[in-house]
Amino acid sequence: MLDGTDSAWLFWRTDDVGTDTGFRVTWRATLDTSPPTVDCPRDQSLEVDTGTTSIPFFYEEPTATDEGAVRILSQSHRPGDVFVSGRVTAVFYRFEDAAGNVAPACLFFVNVLQKDMTPPVVVCPGDFTEYVSPGVTSAEVLYDEPTATDNGGPALVLTQSHAPGDTFPFGSTRVSYTFGDRDGNTAPDCIFYVFVTDSLADIIPPDVNCPMDISRPVSQGISFLPVSFPDATATDNSGTASFVSVDPLSGSSFALGTTDVTFSFIDPSDNIGTCTFTITIYVVDTTSPVVTCPPDIARSVLPGVTSLDVTFPSATATDDSGTASLVSVNPPSGSSFPLGPTDVSFVFEDPSGNDGSCTFRITITTRTITDTTPPEVTCPPDITRSVLPGVTSLAVTFQSATATDDSGTASLVSVNPPSGSSFPLGPSDVSFVFEDPSGNDGSCTFRITITTSTITDTIPPVVTCPPDIARSVLPGVTSLAVTFQSATATDDSGTVSLVSVNPPSGSSFPLGPTDVSFVFEDPSGNQGSCTFRITITTSTILDTTPPVVTCPLNFTRLVPRGVSSLRVVFPDATATDDSGRTTLVSVDPPSGSLFPLGPTEITFRFADRSGNVGNCTLCVTIAALGPTGCGNTSCENGATCVTVGEDFVCECLPGFVGDRCEIDINECSSLPCLNGGTCINDVDQFSCLCRQGYSGINCGIVGFCDLEGDWYNECNDRLSLSPTSTGLILGDYYSSIELITGYNNPYLVVGYISRRCDFSSFGFIVTQNNGKSTGSWSGQCHLCDGQEVLYTTWTHRLRVDTCADTRKATRVGQDKWTRYKQDQAPREA
Repeated sequence: MLDGTDSAWLFWRTDDVGTDTGFRVTWRATLDTSPPTVDCPRDQSLEVDTGTTSIPFFYEEPTATDEGAVRILSQSHRPGDVFVSGRVTAVFYRFEDAAGNVAPACLFFVNVLQKDMTPPVVVCPGDFTEYVSPGVTSAEVLYDEPTATDNGGPALVLTQSHAPGDTFPFGSTRVSYTFGDRDGNTAPDCIFYVFVTDSLADIIPPDVNCPMDISRPVSQGISFLPVSFPDATATDNSGTASFVSVDPLSGSSFALGTTDVTFSFIDPSDNIGTCTFTITIYVVDTTSPVVTCPPDIARSVLPGVTSLDVTFPSATATDDSGTASLVSVNPPSGSSFPLGPTDVSFVFEDPSGNDGSCTFRITITTRTITDTTPPEVTCPPDITRSVLPGVTSLAVTFQSATATDDSGTASLVSVNPPSGSSFPLGPSDVSFVFEDPSGNDGSCTFRITITTSTITDTIPPVVTCPPDIARSVLPGVTSLAVTFQSATATDDSGTVSLVSVNPPSGSSFPLGPTDVSFVFEDPSGNQGSCTFRITITTSTILDTTPPVVTCPLNFTRLVPRGVSSLRVVFPDATATDDSGRTTLVSVDPPSGSLFPLGPTEITFRFADRSGNVGNCTLCVTIAALGPTGCGNTSCENGATCVTVGEDFVCECLPGFVGDRCEIDINECSSLPCLNGGTCINDVDQFSCLCRQGYSGINCGIVGFCDLEGDWYNECNDRLSLSPTSTGLILGDYYSSIELITGYNNPYLVVGYISRRCDFSSFGFIVTQNNGKSTGSWSGQCHLCDGQEVLYTTWTHRLRVDTCADTRKATRVGQDKWTRYKQDQAPREA
């Protein structure tokens, strides 16, 4: 553009006389000479761990503004470029506007600093026990201190609660050390315990026995499942082991995969014993493979011919698991098919045992004309092979030619020379001859050329593995011996040798997937390989195996002479089952019954989810004491022995019973903890661990309403809910009839509740009777007189067969759900 002001006259002629007219135009042009304004960032730095030589760095870029468009004219780096650590790198940008004005360069520096970011490695000693004489209340203890090493120099002790040689009181003391390095990295605390005890003190923790591991299937799309499990049991040399905790709780929602559940027990000497078992939630496949058959086939034969051999392609199958194995083809390809239609069926199976099938038809008819048409023969393509200098021939294998004929059958008469023959240097022709049932011959020829190679063979063999294999085993079986076909290999040299198969055919394969590899080698030492997979899964066949029930050990109780019976409390039997869940059916006679003198058999019966029942028998013997008195016996748990004539009586401390006061009364047996609280048994007392939102001695004080746990409506149907942190509600629905009869296959509950406010409304659905009816509930949890109550409105949709019956399909009503069973009453409708 021109800079400054200028003007001009514009004229034009308006008549024939030559009169002109016009006007004057004035303009002003401005030249853009201002460069863009650049906002250049400050120098930037990034810290990396010691030993890191370089790292991509996404630094903050400069920006530029102008009245018009701005572009980057040049730049030395870009965000995400790799910068070398320990070096300061200069970064510059230059910007230009649309008028060509270039701004001063933006220059800043990127500094990648190496810094030790690894904390020290600490070796923490185990717990230390110092034995003292009875009656001593403290001792100086020289325990082994923890040690620490660091990659950047010496490790420093930042804090420590004690030092070797300190005086420790009788009992257990927690000792902690914290280590760090000169760069400010701090290692996790090292924590161990110092025990000061007399030589007679009990330092043996309880022996805790967990339930068997549990596996539960869920349908596809379900991520969580509430699982209830039996309590662990514990024994201790003191005779008493009290329950401390279980994490997570029975009835919690377990995610897909394997979760550890840990029980803790404590004995009177504060020794803690633990055990752990696993709960596995897995997805069970109930969807059959989708099988696609080849199209129907029609073939004709000459008069007098009553059957025809027909080959056909295999059906194909797809499955959600990704694997579907062919089980059967009936009749198989290549069979002789009679005149008329014949159905051919394919059956495929997936790894979960689901079958899928399809059927297509082969029809053989009689031709009414004489066949004079020869078969149409198609040869394989020409083959060229090279051999090393000095080699004059090569064995060559090749595919067979193929032939088609109007009769549907063409038989191979000759191949000259046959596949696998030794071919000399130069070209050689190979001919195929086929014949149909009417004697018509058809032929084709292709060429094999052997040349002398001028280069070294570096091409490995081409190896083809057999297809993947899926096998299933019965529950409890952990491996299976599997045989399989060998892989095949081809090579330009015409010769390949099998080097290895790992693992070999016939090996025992564990549950899960296992890869099998083949390695082949040609004469030049080139190796080729392939891999296929063998997967062993657990079958879901019908369970007919009863639970394995284990009774407590037989025992004897003593009573003073003249006493004819004794009330006996005994521990429960335990049961395991392939299904992972058992239910106690009966105990006869029950614990706490009055037992007469002599032996009495107690029978425990457990059932699994398939109705199989297992049992065991415990023998309890009541025997009279002899003339011993307190001189030859001892009372347990601090009881006092009192001699009565030639007999004795143990006066028990509160919280213990039994002829020797050997039984610790379980104060939790009366279920004193309310609102889902966990009861902890202690000597002559109990304590309750309350769920969040509850307080009080018995967890009876309610501060808010929580859906977690069991609920009962007026019909005493049971609803077990477990909301997740995201608001998803999962659970089980048991009808009262199912609870009474012991049926243990509840309906799945799925719903949602908002976590954004207290006393939020919620909703869930339940599909029953294999989809014949579906119910939905919506409602809110309230606190009524200090108790949690769910008030819900329900709609129930029944499956009907006709449009006319639709008006009968829906029912509506209300439910009131409480934490306890209610008096039987009809629902409000």
